[in-house]
Order: sequence, then structure tokens, then C-alpha cells
Amino acid sequence: MRNEFLSEKLLSKLENLEKRYLELQEKIANPQNIGNALEFQKLSKEVAELEELYNTFQQYKNLFEQYKEAKSIIDNESDEELIALAKEEIKNLKPQLKELEIKLKLLLLPKDERDEKNVILEIRA
Repeated sequence: MRNEFLSEKLLSKLENLEKRYLELQEKIANPQNIGNALEFQKLSKEVAELEELYNTFQQYKNLFEQYKEAKSIIDNESDEELIALAKEEIKNLKPQLKELEIKLKLLLLPKDERDEKNVILEIRA
């Protein structure tokens, strides 16, 4: 079933980031594979940056799977009561999927390297 919420390009990018996150998790789980503390720190920072994106994408995939199941019930079932329940579920899932789509797009925006730097703000009268 085609994903009607995320484009193929965006879905592909999210799947690549998901793979990267899992690879990093695996590397960090075995610290003897990491050369030095600086590299470990760098990998940990990258994992932390990807974690929210990964969790949101997992949540999105779970909801989309429920959405697909409800759609297949509507297409393949003859029981009117079951179809009505599936339509109700789709009605509830669509706004959640749209919200997660927007959140994923925001999380994919490039970070400004100056965000992590300190700043001194002077307020004068």
C-alpha cells in the first residue's frame, strides 16, 4: 500500500536515518570497537541527535501499520459492523499520522551549528 502521508523520498531518507541510528546503537553497545573516548563521545552525540527522530518514526510506522490494517478490513470485509469500526479507527488515525508527519519533517530540518554555542545577551535600559 502506498504511503499517502509521506513521500517516497522522505520515507527513504527516514529509513536510512533509522539504519544509521541502529548502527550507532550497536557500535556504542560494544565500546571495545571504538578507538578512543573522543570518538565515543562523537558517536553518543550523534545517537542523541537521532533518538527523537527514530522514536517518532517508529511511532509513525506503528500507526501507519494500524491504518493499513483498517483500510484492508474496509476493502476485504463484508461485515458492516467491522467496517464501521475500521472507518472509525481510520478517522482517529488520520490526524495522528498527519501530526507525526509534520513532526518528522521538522525533525529533519538541518540544525544550525551555532545552536550549541554559548551567547551573552546584554539588555540595556
